[in-house]
Amino acid sequence: MATVDRALAELAAAGAAAIDAQTHRWMLRAAAQHPLLEAVGLHGAHDFRHTYATWLEDAGIPARVIDE
Repeated sequence: MATVDRALAELAAAGAAAIDAQTHRWMLRAAAQHPLLEAVGLHGAHDFRHTYATWLEDAGIPARVIDE
């Protein structure tokens, strides 16, 4: 999970992601709003969701937990 946390921290530091103050969930800025996201091929929240799920899977989180 440290890899996921580190990746999210890097996105946040670059201004490409932030934690929503109300829901405490990560939000990705639209690619049109941030060139970093365009550069790595993330074009919206749906792409980020799949990427994040892959990071969780790579970190050994069970698929059932990721789905929830």
